[in-house]
Amino acid sequence: MERAKLHRNVVALGLVSLLTDLSSEMIYPLLPVFLRDRYRQVCVTGEAWHSQQFTYDDEKISGTYELHVFRTAPQRVAGMFMEVTERLRAAETVRTSE
Repeated sequence: MERAKLHRNVVALGLVSLLTDLSSEMIYPLLPVFLRDRYRQVCVTGEAWHSQQFTYDDEKISGTYELHVFRTAPQRVAGMFMEVTERLRAAETVRTSE
């Protein structure tokens, strides 16, 4: 009995998917280091830092989050994490209606 061969594009797509999954898993342990360094920079310089993150569902943005980090006193920082999806959707609705 002869085995059916997979088309090389299918094999390549599977390999790309595997490598994407592996690289995503490798990034997660580095995020705390990245954030720690950002918090430290804010603490030392006093310069606030802002980041915006998106979550996706079926290749569409399903959520948006903002992180604001600022110095409150010498050697003290605070972070504010906000879910801003609805605000950005409303702004986009206004922008497209004009």
